[in-house]
Amino acid sequence: MKILMGLKEWLGRRALRREVRSERKPVVKNLADAQKVGIVYLCRDEADHNYVRNYVKRIKEEHGISKVMALGYVDDKDIPTYLSARLNFDQFCQKDLDWFRKPSGNTVENFITEEYEVLIDLTLEDVLPIQHVVAR
Repeated sequence: MKILMGLKEWLGRRALRREVRSERKPVVKNLADAQKVGIVYLCRDEADHNYVRNYVKRIKEEHGISKVMALGYVDDKDIPTYLSARLNFDQFCQKDLDWFRKPSGNTVENFITEEYEVLIDLTLEDVLPIQHVVAR
């Protein structure tokens, strides 16, 4: 089973490298000048989610940004109950990943298609599903 997961991870990283090679032009933008902000994060427990909720609240209050969307990844088969649907907060889990650990589904696609002036990745380690979201 561990070998299969390693193979999936390797194939997913390979697909990610191919995807990143595409025409992407990063732009530097000040958070204070942004109108739309996107945040991606790894949600291990309720404390992580509360931290991000407080961070979003602080961004809205300090910078006056009204459009802040957060997308959290739960590395589990199901989304826990404490992550109930909230405005501007979406989550995806292992059920939303394909064989290459690339996220799909309406939640992820809606987040990706939205144009953000600033995209903040709050993950501290390499999490392949989140890297796929950030790369697109």
